[in-house]
Amino acid sequence: MKKYLIPLLLLVSTAHSFCQTPISPEFDKLWEDYKFVKFVDGDHLTQEQNYKGTPYVEVDEKACTLFLQNEQIIENLTIRYNIYKDQMELMRKGIYYVIPRQKEFAAFQLAEHYFKYSTFSENNQILTGNLEVLSEGKCTLYTI
Repeated sequence: MKKYLIPLLLLVSTAHSFCQTPISPEFDKLWEDYKFVKFVDGDHLTQEQNYKGTPYVEVDEKACTLFLQNEQIIENLTIRYNIYKDQMELMRKGIYYVIPRQKEFAAFQLAEHYFKYSTFSENNQILTGNLEVLSEGKCTLYTI
């Protein structure tokens, strides 16, 4: 029994090292922790809306980085920002999922666009959202 235990342990540890993870173990953990809602293209459109172009900030695929509140950084993601719905959408296995607006998702870097989760006041209401940072310093300038 003992002579089979060591080779079995080596075999299992070697097989685990050859497993493919699509992005990173941190991303897999994140995916398990949050219930992402599937986003079907077009579900946000109504007949009254008529626009040319796309509701998304254009960026290269796999050029996005997610910064978590616990200072974890997950890179090489496909994330798009839906301007009309004011939501971040994450692609996994060819399907987009809505990233919940929570403080755990502290910031997003979409190519040259940098978004931070923040609380702000609008029309005497306290709201939360992903605001694009235009300038940082003593006074930070955001756009909604």
